[in-house]
Amino acid sequence: MTEQEIDELFAITLTGEYDDEDPWAAVRKLRMNGNQSIFENASAWCVSPEPLKRARTADILCQLRAPKSVEQVEAKKFGEPIFVQDSFQLLSRMIEQETDERALESELHGLGHLGQDGAVSVLVRFAMHTSEDVRFAVTCSLGEFPNDPMAVETLIGLSEDTDKDIRNWALFALASQSNADSLALRELFVRHLNDPNSDVQEEAIAGLAKRQDPRAC
Repeated sequence: MTEQEIDELFAITLTGEYDDEDPWAAVRKLRMNGNQSIFENASAWCVSPEPLKRARTADILCQLRAPKSVEQVEAKKFGEPIFVQDSFQLLSRMIEQETDERALESELHGLGHLGQDGAVSVLVRFAMHTSEDVRFAVTCSLGEFPNDPMAVETLIGLSEDTDKDIRNWALFALASQSNADSLALRELFVRHLNDPNSDVQEEAIAGLAKRQDPRAC
């Protein structure tokens, strides 16, 4: 990928609305063709006064991969993750100073994708954030650390959130992704058998079934 192509893709990531397809297609192309230039370009945006640029820094770096080898293409595999530790440190510093909720969401989601030690202690600080979108980002990312005791404890709290999507993702992480098991956790699943949201109910059933609890029936 030439420098001109890289610059053009970065420009496209800033067009339209945040969730539009064209900017996200550009993000994905940058992610899948990662190199030093893309890393440096994205990193330069981490101190931008524009929240969208800071969000795109996280969106790109959290899944930056080397271009696929011939073997990986034939095996339909992704390229190898690159600059993972550097990206983790960068996003962690950004989160400490972030004032924009949209950018903060991207940065918190990014920590989950990077999957590095130390992420949980950063994420749990935002579990009680006033924004449902921020709490949802925390929930999704904590699901990448399903057997970390601090993550499990925080997900248990998030499973009682007023937002159904947060409850659903928290229950999914605890029920299906985590191997944690305790009387308190099983009782949590039992309580959610009567959750007003059917998706949450299904996750509660899955959690009991995985632990071979007869109340899953």
